[in-house]
Amino acid sequence: MQANSASSVVTGKATPRGTFPHVRRAGDFLFVSGTSSRRADNTFEGVEVDAMGT
Repeated sequence: MQANSASSVVTGKATPRGTFPHVRRAGDFLFVSGTSSRRADNTFEGVEVDAMGT
């Protein structure tokens, strides 16, 4: 890993799924990960799930 790299998770947004930061900077590059169309409480608009989560 480069010495000038940093990562962060954006406060108030959905928690990344897995061990991904929302943003990681490596030199002049920004990588976006750990994001989706989830709300801050990890729910999706219009989605219904059963007890098994499916």
